Amino acid sequence: AKGCDLDLFLDLNDQVPSVSDGKKNKVKKLARAITASPRFINTLTIPSNRCPVVRFAHKATGIKCDLSVNNRKALHNSYLLRLYSSEPRVHKLVSIVRLWARTMGLAGSTSMAHLLTSYSITLIVLFFVMHRKPHIVPLVCDIEKFVKGTRSEVVDDWECITIPADAKLPPSENKDSEVELVKEFFAFCSGSIDWDLDALVMKDATKIPRSEISQNPIYIGCKAACLTVLDPFVLTHNVVGNVNEKTKLKFVAELKRAAEMTREWPSNIIKSDSAPWGLAALLVPSLEDTTNVQGKKAA
Repeated sequence: AKGCDLDLFLDLNDQVPSVSDGKKNKVKKLARAITASPRFINTLTIPSNRCPVVRFAHKATGIKCDLSVNNRKALHNSYLLRLYSSEPRVHKLVSIVRLWARTMGLAGSTSMAHLLTSYSITLIVLFFVMHRKPHIVPLVCDIEKFVKGTRSEVVDDWECITIPADAKLPPSENKDSEVELVKEFFAFCSGSIDWDLDALVMKDATKIPRSEISQNPIYIGCKAACLTVLDPFVLTHNVVGNVNEKTKLKFVAELKRAAEMTREWPSNIIKSDSAPWGLAALLVPSLEDTTNVQGKKAA
């Protein structure tokens, strides 16, 4: 899709002496090689302790790329999201919520470090989906039990799941429509989650007090932040750890506004006047956002 990054990782054999130095050094060497090539532009090294990345763009196509080294956990995450998105309702719901978040100024480009990422928004949607009864998709911790061909694999001391390309989700008895899921998503996120106090654990779709993060040894090293959503596999990785207080407050406010707008769906989803209705109305920025944009243009 236009504007999306291409996430790449280089799988190196750490047993070979020439490539056995740390990830940061490998990334620096890759950055030098990429910078030297005329095919790539805008090379930037991001020396994260968790996962250092080289960010660059392919000159001919404009495709933005993030390249990491030996980051197999990200590959397992991608396979997991691919499996869940094979359920059409989940795929549509994720697309709608991501578009809503971007329209409301809650998500943006990789340069906007304080905003939600596409990945974190997707996980929040999946957290909701895994709570529906009957289940639409299995919990992450139950995938081996319900999806044929899957198996556990330990990567960097974390238990991940290997999911084959032809893996299929089990049939679901849940008959919720896409409209119902959009409505219930905003109702759930605005009414059933206390974003100030709750931490979302994706592995088993549970809520725990954020205070437990600092007390339970399994979460040692997890970044304390304004919001807490823990990665499905790496339980010390808070995928919304970059979000600041301003974005959190706006996120909570927009969830409540969207919940109010969709409360009577589908009965009021179609209107006869010319004003936006249904999904179009949901994607109209708040008056405050419109005023801020106009003020910036005037300045």
